[in-house]
Amino acid sequence: MPSKQYRQRQSRRNRHVNNNIMSSTEIADKIERKRQRHRDLMRSIRKQNNDYVNRNRENTKANVKRRLQMDSEYRQRNRDCAKVNTVRRLASDKTYRQKNIERAKINKVRRLASDESYRNKNRVNTVRRLASDESYRQKNRQRSRIRKRRLLQDEQYREKNREQVASRLLSDSNYKKKNRDRSRTTYIRLQENASTTYREYHRAVSYSARQHYMQVAHPQNTAATNNKQKYTDRQKYWIRRTRLLTDCRRRSQEFQQQRKMATASNVSLLDVKLLYERCRRLMSRAMKKLKRLHIYLSEKASACLEKLPTDRRPTEDELTEAMDGIRYHTASSEPYFWEQSYKIAQLQQSIPVDSNGTAHVFKEIHSHK
Repeated sequence: MPSKQYRQRQSRRNRHVNNNIMSSTEIADKIERKRQRHRDLMRSIRKQNNDYVNRNRENTKANVKRRLQMDSEYRQRNRDCAKVNTVRRLASDKTYRQKNIERAKINKVRRLASDESYRNKNRVNTVRRLASDESYRQKNRQRSRIRKRRLLQDEQYREKNREQVASRLLSDSNYKKKNRDRSRTTYIRLQENASTTYREYHRAVSYSARQHYMQVAHPQNTAATNNKQKYTDRQKYWIRRTRLLTDCRRRSQEFQQQRKMATASNVSLLDVKLLYERCRRLMSRAMKKLKRLHIYLSEKASACLEKLPTDRRPTEDELTEAMDGIRYHTASSEPYFWEQSYKIAQLQQSIPVDSNGTAHVFKEIHSHK
């Protein structure tokens, strides 16, 4: 019986003879098939080893990041391939498409909060799409309606939105200017537009603002108002009658004053009525602004008081932090009075004084020759 070494020698000899008979193409195909079988075998073994798979994935990610940072050509080629592969996977894979949408939302919020240039670019693109894309404009209008409805119904969301707007008004001057322009446009539209929808919206917003003001300024009265008994029909009738009589009495007194003013000043009664109406509107506008400023100051004072300690006297750093880093006062009122009450005139010449001892600044008179 031939030995094992002898059989191996015979096998090698036969293989050598067969290789001489086979062409180079057949030999290359045979070698490639062996390599492919080896690759398939190793791939199946590696798939079963989770540690190897995770380690290989981490190494691949590290190598890709390193090459992206160092090689600009590889970075551009990777970006082009990613564009093609991303479009293909978004069209075919629903799971990948959902994950891509979630990642895009997170990255967009993060970049809007941190990147000023991206924020400006996003604002420009939004304005452009609103002007050109009708479907996007409809979706934006629908989102705005949902947000307004949520602002009217959700107290917690309304408080959070109010805090965000207040902090942005204090920090962003551009946003403050745009907010002022929007308020002016809204007021003009309120005066000109008589549509029922906008009127109802303004009534709801005014009611919400009054409720918030009552909660901030008079919390005990708000609790009593919420717990009070509803009026009967008879009580409502007498309340309405009293209001109508009061309004009629006021109008009568106002008409007598207008007639007296027209008689004493030789001005037509129509001009006097127009003057009264103009004054009434100015007073109403000033009162609304005064109430709005009062609410703003009360909210700001309440927020500052919440940040200050109650068991001891606050320090200068704590006062500055409570005022959001902006200090318009000192620990004593005297330096503030001296700094704000007098403005020293920076003059190069002496100021003339009249016979009564009063100083005056006269305009320079040039003589014409």
